[in-house]
Amino acid sequence: MTDHPSNDLLIQRICLELDGPTLDIRVRDGRIAEISPGLDRHGEESLLDGQGQWLVPGAIDNHVHFRDPGLNYKEDYGSGSRGALRGGVTTVLEVQNNDPLLLDANRCREKIAEVGSRSLVNFGIYPNLLEQTLPTLQEMAPFASAFK
Repeated sequence: MTDHPSNDLLIQRICLELDGPTLDIRVRDGRIAEISPGLDRHGEESLLDGQGQWLVPGAIDNHVHFRDPGLNYKEDYGSGSRGALRGGVTTVLEVQNNDPLLLDANRCREKIAEVGSRSLVNFGIYPNLLEQTLPTLQEMAPFASAFK
């Protein structure tokens, strides 16, 4: 357990390989900054004892349908991202296949703003690749993980 809040974290006694030694991992600003045995805590770092558990990277689900907005009663970013996280998925890429579709840059911008504060995982969007969106592909590209 952490013993005080901080943006930085020291995770002690983590396994990264089968039958390997336990190591410590220092995280600064959300990124791994150092991996070594016997790291000492610095300043206001939160401390987490890994207790010899495995540390594995989060999975990416590159095709989800969260139905948000439009058919939220089926699934929304809150419930969908919570389920993803429970399964070890830390990034989802959503294919919007219900209204309102992602047909232009404004709609892409709105979608990201709408779900950004509710998603518990990293996310990306696939704007809709349709004949009618061909003229807007270039303006949608900065918001797109890909087109589908």
